[in-house]
Amino acid sequence: MNRLWISRKKNGLAQKSVAGLLGIKSRSVVSEYEQGRLLPNLRTVLKLSAIYGTPVNELFAPLFAELEREVVTAKKKRFLSLTQRSIALPRHDEQQAQANSSD
Repeated sequence: MNRLWISRKKNGLAQKSVAGLLGIKSRSVVSEYEQGRLLPNLRTVLKLSAIYGTPVNELFAPLFAELEREVVTAKKKRFLSLTQRSIALPRHDEQQAQANSSD
């Protein structure tokens, strides 16, 4: 979560200021976000993005990259599964032709 720290520093903000903008009473929560000990909820993530003027995928780049890899892997598995099913199952017109030839 070092990118949160970098973004905060680039914007010249103290942890206490960010906490105030987030509606949090203690700066320690902001510190925990920055150190990766605590993952903010979606609402807070979006607020951090607005505060720093930085896209979410840049603020949480390592997590975003990990999730993106998971999605790509899942898509590949799904595609392979669908492809294998379409190869294994006869097409409707083939089934119809077989039914007509047996009449």
